[in-house]
Amino acid sequence: MTDGILTTQQAAKALQITELTLTKWLRAGRMQGTKVGKSWRIPEDEVRRVLDVGLLSGESQELAAKDDEIENLREENRLLQEEIKELRSGRSVEPKRKIGERTDAELLMKAQGDLTSLQNLYDGLIERYRDLEANNRKMLDRIEELGTALAESKEGA
Repeated sequence: MTDGILTTQQAAKALQITELTLTKWLRAGRMQGTKVGKSWRIPEDEVRRVLDVGLLSGESQELAAKDDEIENLREENRLLQEEIKELRSGRSVEPKRKIGERTDAELLMKAQGDLTSLQNLYDGLIERYRDLEANNRKMLDRIEELGTALAESKEGA
């Protein structure tokens, strides 16, 4: 570690946790740090204190693991969204990476399945919209009929 003040990236690396977990700890007051604009700065002594005290034991370790899992899922989601965009544009998707235990081929199959699901959902929404539009037209016609009937009854009275 360097002397003095650390960034969240440096502190997270020293604590072997994600920046997301570290930021949550800072917001919750479990660690001391200073907010500078949108970033946090953490005293090196605070990182040493956390390592000495052992905030990373028991329940905290479980929470840190869940935060890491959430961060990994967010990254996977971002990559899948990119693949979906590529598939929609008609470009071929070249497998280039592996996330966790998933290979690119698995991710591509999931993205294609997601795209099919999204297309089915979209088609269902369009059908529902058309049904609502038709019902709306019927109601407007009925309102017009009632208005005409009311006007005629007023004229006859």
